[in-house]
Amino acid sequence: MDVAPTRFDPVEVLMECVETIGPKASENHVSIQVEIAQGPAQVCTDVSKFRQCALNLQTNAAKFTKNGAIRVALRA
Repeated sequence: MDVAPTRFDPVEVLMECVETIGPKASENHVSIQVEIAQGPAQVCTDVSKFRQCALNLQTNAAKFTKNGAIRVALRA
């Protein structure tokens, strides 16, 4: 598994994932709550792996939650 560290804004990537799961969450009557703590504006890691992990967690939450809420939180 190759890792390509890159500087990027994790908030931007998380919000892209939130937008992606939005339709599935709505279908299951699930609200999405986003909490972003103050912290570094950028991180240095593999953006593809970060996106894949965040999207996988959020997709599973949207898929298996019915009539509830999903909280997506980012803390430094």
